[in-house]
Amino acid sequence: MKKVERINVIMRYINNRAHFTLTVLELGPKAIAQFKTYHPLKISIAYTNPYQTTAILKTPIHVHDPDEVAEITNWLLFLGRDIKIRKVPKEVVERRWERMVVFGNS
Repeated sequence: MKKVERINVIMRYINNRAHFTLTVLELGPKAIAQFKTYHPLKISIAYTNPYQTTAILKTPIHVHDPDEVAEITNWLLFLGRDIKIRKVPKEVVERRWERMVVFGNS
C-alpha cells in the first residue's frame, strides 16, 4: 500500500469517528432488569459488582443520524429512573427533554 493510500484510509477513519459520541450510563437493579427485557443488539453492559446489581453501559451514538438518536432516546426512557447519566450527547438530552415534556402535558 502506498503512503498516500494509507493517509487516505486514516483520514476516512478519523472522519467517520468524528460523527460518533460516546454515551456512558450507570444502571441500577431496575434498569438492569429492563435492559435484560430489551436492548439494542450492539449495546452490552459490564457489571460493576459481584451481585450484578449495578452495571456500566458504554456505547457510541451516531449523533447525525436522527433515527439512531430517536431510538436511543426512547430506549433511555424505557430503562426508567434507575439510571445515572455520566456522559451523553446533547442531541439525546434535548430529544429526551422534548419527549418528557410531551408526556408531562398529556
